[in-house]
Amino acid sequence: MVIPDITVLAPDARPKLEYYRHMREFVDRFQVDQMIAGDKKSNAGFCLHNGRDLFLYYVPKECDFLGLRPPRNCGDTMKLSWFDPFTGQYSEPFAMKFTQWPSVELPEGDRFQILVCEHEN
Repeated sequence: MVIPDITVLAPDARPKLEYYRHMREFVDRFQVDQMIAGDKKSNAGFCLHNGRDLFLYYVPKECDFLGLRPPRNCGDTMKLSWFDPFTGQYSEPFAMKFTQWPSVELPEGDRFQILVCEHEN
């Protein structure tokens, strides 16, 4: 369906164009077009990674917890932050030490989120 003038729609029926802007900024910031897909790096959702030190986890809203499966050669700690694609906001970054099976507490809400994981040496 093509809507030539979205202003004719009621405000709550209009497309949420800001969602596209938020995702475009995310894609550009993390060079998502250069990421690798297909490796199972968590218990839920899927992961894109650069093969070195950056992992982006898509976490579906149905997920109760997130267990990460990072590679073992990525240093001692990881810096994590949550990205909300509906608002374009990032959580405050937090650090976690690597353990054999690190798990991450999910943010409140009933929609998908993206976890940004950067490995630090």
